[in-house]
Amino acid sequence: MDEAPNRRQAQACLCEGMGEDPCMLVPIVRFLRSAARLDADAFAREHPDPVLVIEPFVGGGERTSFETLAPGPGGSSVGRSVAILRKREGANAFGMMVTLGRATNNDVQIPNPQVSKFHAYVMFDAEGRASLNDAGSTHGTFVAGRRLAPKTEKALLEDGVVVRLGPVKATYYSPAAFFAYLTSQ
Repeated sequence: MDEAPNRRQAQACLCEGMGEDPCMLVPIVRFLRSAARLDADAFAREHPDPVLVIEPFVGGGERTSFETLAPGPGGSSVGRSVAILRKREGANAFGMMVTLGRATNNDVQIPNPQVSKFHAYVMFDAEGRASLNDAGSTHGTFVAGRRLAPKTEKALLEDGVVVRLGPVKATYYSPAAFFAYLTSQ
């Protein structure tokens, strides 16, 4: 079976404008541009959802990374992408959670063969605090270096905490902390 149409479709989604499809990983350069032209309040209005800043990884036969046009000091943002933690309309039946995994019906799709089809999920409490839960993944979900017990344990996500979905490493940020991170690059 020819996978070229699926690959082209996925690449097209990666290049769409921010906010159009939250399931796709977005090049961090788009957020860097936004942070450069907006103040913190305007940035939070334009980008109201928390994010995971994902380190480059190899997935689906292609390298999944993006180069910034003008990396910050030390080039620290080069190759990173952003996953917007937002519920995607009609993606799946899990209305109270933002799902993460390899399958296309997740709210956030991470195309890495060691990420389970339905790997983990994020839930938000009444105050808007996010917690990460492992959905019974094969290669584990880690928060601050500690593996979460599958299906039974959740971890509160604080700004700047490092999480791992199998081998894929990411850092969690609220909109305000994400703006601060971007403007420090």
